[in-house]
Amino acid sequence: MSSPTGNWTIFTGDQLGSLFADKILQSYKSSGAHPVEKLAMVASTVSSKMLETMAKAEGFRFVECLTGMLRICFMNNCTLNMFSQGFKFIGNTALALIEEGFEVPFGYEEAIGFMFGPDIRDKDGIAAMVMIV
Repeated sequence: MSSPTGNWTIFTGDQLGSLFADKILQSYKSSGAHPVEKLAMVASTVSSKMLETMAKAEGFRFVECLTGMLRICFMNNCTLNMFSQGFKFIGNTALALIEEGFEVPFGYEEAIGFMFGPDIRDKDGIAAMVMIV
């Protein structure tokens, strides 16, 4: 974002996540299609607590989820192996919330990963660009 002086400000992933979440919340509320109590948003545990604070103030559901690595025990030999999961926890958490009857239009992690809408339950740079426009 350019300032009046012409200098650029670089936003953090948390700042962008808060701005995106507010835009989605305002659009959701102004549509009037569903009560705000049916809205849910997700963020990783290492992300800012701003989204959680917004949820408490506005009345929507917030869920914090893991990020990073997942330990899996194979049935054959029961050794622990590490598999990188990253953003998948956010997408899987969104799917679980949908099964509970919530709409989950947004999820993010501070490392600049954003999930928009019901079509792609993973971080998507194209969707983020469309959101800005």
